[in-house]
Amino acid sequence: MAAALVEPSSGIVPVQVFDGIGASLQSVAVPASSCICCHGSGRVNLGQGGVLGVEAGACLSPLLGGWVAQRFGYPAAFLGLWSLSIIAFAIWIRHEQGIRGTCDTRSEELGKLDDADSSGLLP
Repeated sequence: MAAALVEPSSGIVPVQVFDGIGASLQSVAVPASSCICCHGSGRVNLGQGGVLGVEAGACLSPLLGGWVAQRFGYPAAFLGLWSLSIIAFAIWIRHEQGIRGTCDTRSEELGKLDDADSSGLLP
């Protein structure tokens, strides 16, 4: 949203910084949450593949943003992509309890697993 209010030449830097921060957080959080939810089930790779398959739609963001920017200008492109992220955030908030419930039902099972003994790693 902030990038829509600045000139195009100076708006590129904050957009790229925020994009890099978001991409790095996503590349850590998605595999970690997938492993936590699927640990011990034998379906960790399937879970990560499903999540990454859903994320394939994210590759359309630069295409859509470029088309809107060319046709309607940079502010419209930034506001349009911002509104899509707000919609995605609202969907995530709506389904958070279901995801949390799935992970919580396995917390006792995961607590019993002792497949990673880290005692030998520390002096």
